[in-house]
Amino acid sequence: MASASNVLSRLTARDISSAKSFQVNACELIEADHARIAALFAEFERAASQGDVDKQGVAAQILLELKVHMQVVEEIFHPAACNALEDVDAVRRVLDRHSVVRRLIAQLETEAGSAPDYDTKLMVLGEYAMRDVELEERALFPQVQASGMDLVGVGVALNFRRYELLTAMRA
Repeated sequence: MASASNVLSRLTARDISSAKSFQVNACELIEADHARIAALFAEFERAASQGDVDKQGVAAQILLELKVHMQVVEEIFHPAACNALEDVDAVRRVLDRHSVVRRLIAQLETEAGSAPDYDTKLMVLGEYAMRDVELEERALFPQVQASGMDLVGVGVALNFRRYELLTAMRA
């Protein structure tokens, strides 16, 4: 499991010199992930309602983005939040919801996109994921922001780990 310090220790001099483009507040980075995933779900819904064959590519992108997002926040952000917060119930609630999202993703990955209820299952995943987003942004982020956690350092680690995972998963 990658922690913020583990990811940061793997950075090369070249990585560090280009890190300025990776420097972003962890909460802002996660919110950008959330917005990108929400846009993908909206794109899928439009494509599915129009019978567009491109919906399978959008569905694949949704599943990839969700898996990468959950992995980086579980490896880096949530442990950092647990260290920064005295009350970690909000982190536990988010992690509980992630386990349900993972099960839904696994179901969708084993089904063909042409299965009769595939579109419905993907939209249920979207609704559940967006409730997870709301919980994270409303319950966890304010606590983390008030905690004094190094949000930029964690954001850099999240960004680099996300890049690593996307590169590996697309290969």
